[in-house]
Amino acid sequence: MPKLKLFIFCGETLANATAARLAERFPAARIVNTYGPTESTVAVTQVEVTPAMAAAAEPLPVGAPRPGTRLRIVDAVGADCAPGVPGEVVIEGDTVAKGYFGRSDLTARSFSTAEWEDGARVRAYRTGDEGYLDASGRLHYRGRLDLQVKLNGFRIELGEIEERLRRLPGVDAAALTAPVRDGKVTHLVAHVVFTGERLPGETDFRLGLRLKEALRAALPHYMIPKKIVFLDALPVTGNGKVDRRALAAARG
Repeated sequence: MPKLKLFIFCGETLANATAARLAERFPAARIVNTYGPTESTVAVTQVEVTPAMAAAAEPLPVGAPRPGTRLRIVDAVGADCAPGVPGEVVIEGDTVAKGYFGRSDLTARSFSTAEWEDGARVRAYRTGDEGYLDASGRLHYRGRLDLQVKLNGFRIELGEIEERLRRLPGVDAAALTAPVRDGKVTHLVAHVVFTGERLPGETDFRLGLRLKEALRAALPHYMIPKKIVFLDALPVTGNGKVDRRALAAARG
């Protein structure tokens, strides 16, 4: 496709390695990373991914907000977080929906109004996503707040482990699930699509040990998955997102 000019990503996390491979394969094309939920007309931020961003150790930013949109990062009590401090992403402005049709209970929980400095009153939406704003006002997405679990007293962000897994050579995709027994998370399971080369005679078990050892260089011991399951592809929902319920059901 020599005339391909533009890639736009929204909805699922764009991995650094994916952006780097696209830039190598399509050097004339622009790669744009965006963010925004359906409740706010999908994409409300954007950033053009540079080679330096793709090669960096930290995950890709998702960009600055469009005109007419303001982003706030708030803590558990709704107070604004300082730049660089993660919290819940709140979207304010002219893209925010009025609410959920026929679900006043969910609307009251997530939608509200905000007053801007010029006196304008706009709709606001608490996304349930975690992120932070850097000094230049760009948003960095850190995952869903409902993908945080507590295991043996440690609070763990599953998205952070998934990101580290995707950075390992040969790993094309990864998703974490957290089995629960008697109301408590018992361990972590990583579901991995691996297309790299295996060592001679390397079984799934041995490959899993090798990936765990590689993870230990970047993550504390309590974030290392107890089990790694290898799949040909991750199941997805009707709108293309990873189907974690299907993964949990297949895990048994």
